[in-house]
Amino acid sequence: MAIYHHSTKIVKGAAGGSACQQAAYQAAERIYDLKFSKEHDYTRKTGVDYKEILSPVSSEGKNAWMGKRDELWNKVELNENRIDAQFARQITISLPVELNRDEQIALIREYTQKNYVERGMIADLCVHDLQSNNPHAHIMLTMRDLKIEREGAVEFGNKNRSWNDKNLLKQCRQSWQDIANKYLERAGYDARIDSRTLTEQGIDRLPQIHLGKKVIEMRQRGESTERGDLYDEIEAANNHIRDRLEELLAIDVEIEQIEQIEREIPIVTQQLNVTLPEIEKTERVTANPSVTPPKIEYHPKKWQPIRQQPTNQELLESIEDLWHRLDDAKTLALGNYRIEVDDNSIEIWYQDRLAMTIDDSGKTHLGDEEHTINQYERGLTKAITSTIERLDAETLEREREIARQRELADRELDFGEEIEYDFGEKIEQPQPERHRTRERDIGWSR
Repeated sequence: MAIYHHSTKIVKGAAGGSACQQAAYQAAERIYDLKFSKEHDYTRKTGVDYKEILSPVSSEGKNAWMGKRDELWNKVELNENRIDAQFARQITISLPVELNRDEQIALIREYTQKNYVERGMIADLCVHDLQSNNPHAHIMLTMRDLKIEREGAVEFGNKNRSWNDKNLLKQCRQSWQDIANKYLERAGYDARIDSRTLTEQGIDRLPQIHLGKKVIEMRQRGESTERGDLYDEIEAANNHIRDRLEELLAIDVEIEQIEQIEREIPIVTQQLNVTLPEIEKTERVTANPSVTPPKIEYHPKKWQPIRQQPTNQELLESIEDLWHRLDDAKTLALGNYRIEVDDNSIEIWYQDRLAMTIDDSGKTHLGDEEHTINQYERGLTKAITSTIERLDAETLEREREIARQRELADRELDFGEEIEYDFGEKIEQPQPERHRTRERDIGWSR
């Protein structure tokens, strides 16, 4: 079954990251890191089926460093001097298991060339585990523009901030869906992947996590892991959701049947009132051709979401915590969500539309019919959690920087002139006597 997985992260120096270390691990090579004076050796790593460096200009002559993995990433790191430097963008993508090895490599090369290399990035592409049930690719991308110096030599220029745009990330995710589905269709498979979230697709279940090769092997040996336990909990929750949806569907069918019977009762009563006088008159049962029974029209009841319910207490506490951490701000921006706080209520906006309102009595009122209250609460909870984690990370980084600056300041303090101390005459250590044994001499010296 083709699955969609497309994740992006930044290799940061502040978090202890190293572009040379990541590149060496992905390619199973040995790279000496000049910036951190450390060797990264992953030559014993297995599972690397294909690796290649794609660059927007030819990597020949003076520009041969772009095609050499160790020179490329050492040059990237040496260009960064800030303590919070961002070295590279790293993308991990799952490849369709339906395709063969050549098709998988051709697919990921076309996607990388179209979405990253043609925009001016150098891409270090490594493909792993093509013979397993988890074929995937790692793409490391440079974050600076390339500029051509004299005699055609290429060097790194300024950081390209447009590559950090969220709309560009959405375009790349959509592009992976389109190109992968094109290869699946060309290979004769009906399977397709979808870059939209489960909520956007209208699927009522929790998103499952990826176990990974090591966790799967540990589960096969009967060993318990935290990630494996979380996987089982999500699977059990989805099974419960599916069972509840089936029960609700059965209840809806029963309700429709009852409503259908209630609509037919007056019609049957009217037919009886028309035909009974004719039966009494002719003393025989005949059908009355002049009476045409009305046509029964079925109008299914339109589903309506619950408009009001008590607010999740944990969500209220999370909003209050974040509100105080941001100095009681009246407006909190959380990705697609925006929270506006006043004296009497809390308004929660989603993509410029009012999603729901929490009044002073603690009840939540639905603002539109795009999603349910529970769906908005789940999305808002994730956005708040992500923001709090980011604030914690920024606070920890500021504390570390303050401690580092204090340490540097302490080292630069001037303690004045050097003070000489006179401890009197020098005490001579007596020589050991001749008749002492070796053990006693050693003990005396000690």
